[in-house]
Amino acid sequence: MTKNRVVYTKGFKLAILSQIESELPLAQVARENGLHPALVSRWKKYRRTVLAFQEWGDID
Repeated sequence: MTKNRVVYTKGFKLAILSQIESELPLAQVARENGLHPALVSRWKKYRRTVLAFQEWGDID
């Protein structure tokens, strides 16, 4: 029997990250939404990386 991975929408991920940006602890947000803290941390790191590259793209 195989397990299917859950695919979270971009909107859901952004909603979770906005909760963290509003000064709520990452562990609390993850727990309240049934997510592993490492997963939320990975989303946060990815978003920070994407935003950094977007800023670098503006510098020419």
